[in-house]
Order: sequence, then structure tokens, then C-alpha cells
Amino acid sequence: MAQKVEEKSIWEKLGTLDYRYIYATFIILCFIPLVLPISLPAKVSSITQDYYDTIMAVPDGGVIMSRQSVSLDVWIDTGSIFTNTLKILWSIPASRGITLIMVQGSTDALFKARDIEAKEAKPPADWVYGQNWVDLGYLPPLTTDAGIVSFLANFKNTATKDAYGTSVDTIPAYQKVAQRRADTTIANGYDIDLLIWFSWGCTDPDWYVRQYWTSGQPAYKIPQLFQTIGNCVPNCMPYLGKEKPIKAYVAGATGAAELEKLTGFKSIDPPGTMVADSLNLAGIGTVTFFIIGNIAFFGQRFFSKKKE
Repeated sequence: MAQKVEEKSIWEKLGTLDYRYIYATFIILCFIPLVLPISLPAKVSSITQDYYDTIMAVPDGGVIMSRQSVSLDVWIDTGSIFTNTLKILWSIPASRGITLIMVQGSTDALFKARDIEAKEAKPPADWVYGQNWVDLGYLPPLTTDAGIVSFLANFKNTATKDAYGTSVDTIPAYQKVAQRRADTTIANGYDIDLLIWFSWGCTDPDWYVRQYWTSGQPAYKIPQLFQTIGNCVPNCMPYLGKEKPIKAYVAGATGAAELEKLTGFKSIDPPGTMVADSLNLAGIGTVTFFIIGNIAFFGQRFFSKKKE
């Protein structure tokens, strides 16, 4: 005589969901925003607003240095921050007399910066290369303490030519920076009004603060903005504040989406808001399955006791 198979309770069924359905659900949730943009409601945080405001508050005639050190392995999470920041910089009217100095601190940035500047974030007509902005190219010495010390003492210690092989002494934008101080032949850390830098190394805030804020005689005290991945935020918090080195930061796809909403500049490579929506929907899926798992566990535990 065949044994009667006891039918599983609803709680047991919930607790033994086929993992393939769970994986499929996450894949669908992640791809929905990439195929069908939904633009989930997003609030611009005060820290993202401070990031934008700090750039726009650079005094007329000031100097902004953008140290581009992106890594393609975190590009999907941070690329929109990079692109959007470039667009913000280009949106500053050239009539304000601000000079932009770009340097690349990674080989990925060397190629990606050129690509973005040539396509998605082209400088407008009033931002003329050599006149109000200059690219010093990839500078490997800036990955060491000694290299940064030498660079900040005199940019020409590290960069005698720009990214295209032109002597910096002949570039009007470089000359303009050097002429801000008494010694008109030297452009150095004291000429920088704002440093915007990217890092995916969570201990790097210590390094940047040490070199760009506290080094120098007297100290350079260069105000900084930080672009990063989400999990590096805690490491910058001790240095964050109006009277501290790091004035604001934008972190990960969520921060990128906030920056897009604030500025109205939409990034294509990668699409910041879409990536944030994808992560948010995946998060909703995570919470949903977490709740289902707990309902199954406690439901089975409670009703099995009642049967006893």
C-alpha cells in the first residue's frame, strides 16, 4: 500500500522557493530601468547640493584642479559623477575668468577623459583649450607622497609639457595661473582654489588631506571635493565640513542620480539615474525576499508548535 505523502504547508512552500525564480526576479528587476526608464523619485541630499555649490562658489579669476583617477572596474557606479562634474565645470561662464587644470592619476582616466571630452561632455565654444583650461596629462608621480610634494611645490617639477607635448611655459592658461603670485614663473599648490578628485581607495582621504591640505610651508589648505564609490564615504567623514578639507562628496550611482536631478545634465555613459533605479529595484527585491523568508520561518515555527 502506497504511503500517503504529506502535503507541505504554505510556510514550508514559502521557505523552499526555487532559487532559480529568485535569481530570475533579480535579473528582471535590474534590467527593467535599463530597458524602460522609470525615473524613481529621488531627493537631492544636502551633501550633493554642497558639492555643486562649492564648484560654483569658486571666486572669479580662481583656479580649479580636476584630478581624474577613474577606474573602469567601477565605472558603472561612478562614471556619471565624472561626466556630470565635467558638464558642471563647462557650464561656468568663461567670462568669470576661472582657469581649469586637469591631470590624470590613472591610465584609465587618461583614455576615458579624452573620450568623454570629445563626445558626451565637450567643452563649449567659450572654453578654449590653452586659454582658460589646460590638461597636464597622466602624471604617474602623483601616485606617491614624494611626487605630490614635488608637484605642489612647482607644477613644472612634474609637468613641463601638457598632455599634447606643448611646453607649459608657452600656454596662456598656465601663465595665468603662475602670475597669481609674486613669483610669476611658478605655478604651485598655493594657486589652487579647489581640488576635485576621484578615488576608489577607501584610505585615500587620509592621503589627500595630508598632502593637499596640511603640507606646504605654510600649509596649502586646498579645499577638496571627493568623487567615490559608496562604501568609501565613512573614511572621508572625519575630514568633512565647512571648516575642514573635504567640503562635499558624491558617492556611487545614488549620488550620481542626485547630481543628475540637481543639474539636469543626463549622463549616457553610464546612465546614472538608470543605474540607481536598477540598484533600488534590486534592493526592493532583496527586502521582499527577506520578508518572505522571515514569514516562512516564523510561520512554520508558530504553527508547528500549535499542532503539537
